[in-house]
Amino acid sequence: MYRLLLITCFFISSISLAQVGINTNSPSPSTYLDIQGTDAGVLLPRVALTGSGDTTTISHGNVEGLIVYNTATVSDVTPGFYYWNGTAWLRFQTSAPVQTGVMMRNFTATGIGGTGTVFNFPNQLFNTITGASFNGNQITLPTGLYIIESDLRLNSNNTIDWNVRLNGTQVTTGASGSANPAGFNTNASTIKQISIVHITAATGEIDFIVTNGSGATILNGQTHVLIKKIG
Repeated sequence: MYRLLLITCFFISSISLAQVGINTNSPSPSTYLDIQGTDAGVLLPRVALTGSGDTTTISHGNVEGLIVYNTATVSDVTPGFYYWNGTAWLRFQTSAPVQTGVMMRNFTATGIGGTGTVFNFPNQLFNTITGASFNGNQITLPTGLYIIESDLRLNSNNTIDWNVRLNGTQVTTGASGSANPAGFNTNASTIKQISIVHITAATGEIDFIVTNGSGATILNGQTHVLIKKIG
């Protein structure tokens, strides 16, 4: 009798552990956990990840399939839901439409310095990039993928080469610009600077640097930058 009672209790215990229901006495047999409700949600753990390769914030180690809500904006992560795929934290993609836009600015100074001169295009002509701004000598852009194209027109028979920078570092995913190479006529702009710039942090600072040349005067109204946000 005791053995039969023990087996029965074990059987009932096994059934009760098969599915767990919250706000329901009939959890779905297709789930281990069935939560029902009409006026509240489920709050998952909120943690501050240090980056997509963070292996220390979770105290007992990352397990493949682990889901958290990241609260930090640092390195290559921003607030949102992430899961651990075994080697990195990946952000859940949303179905929200990609925010695109375009900005155009021009150069207002009468001249530009030689190699090492950092410059920008302070005069805004047009902008539909939400969150973009100009402060000091920096164009501030929000997270996204950009095409940045600039053109220098010189009013002297000098040579100026230049490139775009992101947060003080020259961008290598593109082509540098070159104006008035030796042997070309004044006002020639033989190669426009064009680069793909990917900003993964909340914002990125954009400026430009002269990479070769001794300085030159500029043609007002014919020197500009065009920034396209494509993703």
